[in-house]
Amino acid sequence: MKKKVFLVVASLMIVFSSLFAYAKDSKNNSIPNEVLQVANDNFDKVVSKISADLAIEYATEIDKGDFTLGEGYNISYIRKDININENYKKLENMIESSNDWIFVIKYKNKSVSYMSVGYLDNSYKLLMYGGNADMFDTTFNNFSKLNSKSITLLSYMGSYYMLNENDKIFEIPSNETSYKQNKDKYDVPMSGVSCSEIIKKTKKIDNERKDKGEAVQYGSGSLIEHYYESIE
Repeated sequence: MKKKVFLVVASLMIVFSSLFAYAKDSKNNSIPNEVLQVANDNFDKVVSKISADLAIEYATEIDKGDFTLGEGYNISYIRKDININENYKKLENMIESSNDWIFVIKYKNKSVSYMSVGYLDNSYKLLMYGGNADMFDTTFNNFSKLNSKSITLLSYMGSYYMLNENDKIFEIPSNETSYKQNKDKYDVPMSGVSCSEIIKKTKKIDNERKDKGEAVQYGSGSLIEHYYESIE
């Protein structure tokens, strides 16, 4: 019982300490107590699943006591009502916050997976857990070098992005292999306004396909791929 209480307290301390540097000027990361409660209540269940997966991946025994609940972030999405003919001065003008939150699960102080909490049927619930968060720390370290006042975590087409108030955006690589193959691109922030043009182009093509009764096919791949295609 003491160990469980310690884990909950430690988890809360980690969440708040990790957000402190950005909380002053960020509207996104004031985590509701109900969200923290759901995250902590489901922590042991999530760890049981993740530890089993890691045991297979690492081919060794995994100590569940080495897991902690890491940073928590509000998830932002691209607005559904964006105008493809409008020139957005910043990417942030195309996005909106949500009732979804994502937490990083850490193993021996290294990010390894995710857990998300969202508002569903009049209450906050565990939405999903799992996924590869191995490159979250690397991206966060690169983002921190910008000395940003705030951080917005954007979810777009299956990838996560870190956006600051100066319209600089990093994509979180899906895995370490992808990062190593494109390290020179992932380590440098993209222009948010340039990404907004890519998103508008994607939406335009999607709309054209829908009008023709065709399946939406464009948009596979990450923003970073289309970004460097557009400037090369």
